[in-house]
Amino acid sequence: MIGTDSQTLVLIINQAAPVITSVLSATGTVDQAFSYQITADNNPESFDAAGLPAGLSINTNNGAITGTPSAAGSNDVTISASNAGGTDSKTLVVVISPAGVVTDNDGDGLPNDWVTLYFGGATNANPAAICANGINTVLEAYIAGLNPTSPASIFRAAGTPPSVLSWNSASGRVYSVYWTTNLMNGLQCIASNLPWTQNSFTNPAPAASSFYKIDVRLQ
Repeated sequence: MIGTDSQTLVLIINQAAPVITSVLSATGTVDQAFSYQITADNNPESFDAAGLPAGLSINTNNGAITGTPSAAGSNDVTISASNAGGTDSKTLVVVISPAGVVTDNDGDGLPNDWVTLYFGGATNANPAAICANGINTVLEAYIAGLNPTSPASIFRAAGTPPSVLSWNSASGRVYSVYWTTNLMNGLQCIASNLPWTQNSFTNPAPAASSFYKIDVRLQ
């Protein structure tokens, strides 16, 4: 007698665990809306965040961290992304700056208090004038956190070639790092929105011939 037989084949596919790809620093200001998005490779199914500043929360379905921070400070937040293959966790540094009212009577980009501190009066500075270091304008000195009346107050960068770069940071500023191996090809941004509490950066893919530029702006 000829018959048939059937078997059930169970196919098991191992799913790769997520790998977090989002930038691991973020800045905000007290009483102002904050937003940060966790991103990860390999199709994460859920997200989490531990140690968030007061006023912030995470959507565990899509990884969005939002809210209005209520206290200033630097916070080490453990973020994670998970799927059936496992979980990846990293430390996100969230720096929340105090809220403040900046008064600029003449609208030249220089706060009254800062101008009074260095020039003796709220409207006594010309933002386009070259400051005492002979390099920067008065407005550039304010943005970089320099003393415009000191010849020695200069924004400096140093490092260990070709990968490690460091600079003199100033409170309330954020920094971006640009890099190239050939100045004829222009520079590309390799790190942005670095908080002032971070005054160095390590290039993950350096080259023997490396050129860097650091941009600074107010938070």
